[in-house]
Amino acid sequence: AYIRKTDGFFGMYNGVTPRIIQSIISSNINTSVLKVFSDGAQDEEEKTPETLAEEIKFFAIKTSEQCIASMTAITISYPFHVISVRMMAQFVGHETVYKGVISSISEIYKEEGIKGFFSGLVPRLTAELVSVWVYNILLYTAQKYILANVGAKKENQLYLQAISNYVAGYITYPFTLVSNIMAVNNCGLAAGAPPNMVFYSSWQECMSSLRSQGEIRRGSTLFRRFIKS
Repeated sequence: AYIRKTDGFFGMYNGVTPRIIQSIISSNINTSVLKVFSDGAQDEEEKTPETLAEEIKFFAIKTSEQCIASMTAITISYPFHVISVRMMAQFVGHETVYKGVISSISEIYKEEGIKGFFSGLVPRLTAELVSVWVYNILLYTAQKYILANVGAKKENQLYLQAISNYVAGYITYPFTLVSNIMAVNNCGLAAGAPPNMVFYSSWQECMSSLRSQGEIRRGSTLFRRFIKS
């Protein structure tokens, strides 16, 4: 309501255009990379794992392929994520530095160079790497040892997927938070500068600072939010 009152109806959609572009690019890259792995596997004789060791090896290979695909997609599409986050962060200082996608690309390149497009990329990739492995390990374990007892019904599969996804997201949230902070930190916007935010020399310093202040999970839930008095 406050955003609508301040910036109008369309103010609630600041950053949506680069976010859509980022999603389209990411989805296509992810699908393309997985297809390359799939085509390569078809050229070889893919045997069904017979022993536990073979099953674990197969699981590790498939999970690694997913990691490579998703991390490649994130890296290539990340500049649009940075633009989207900065467009939204402008609300804090009521700035208009980042107006459109093209002008935002020009602004970032002029002020920060190529590295500006990848601010906060490392913690974002870390979050994705850990998330994929945690999700797959939880799902694999649950399907192998729980569904075998309760039955592999569709609704049970959906419950397990939802729980695995939640746990993976909960574990990796601090990295996602740090990534978004570093995308804005010291970029020329009021939201990324004192007194709203201190300047960080690295994402590790940012994470350490948030932990020491007890804010490593700020914004992680929609309803349970707090502000320091």
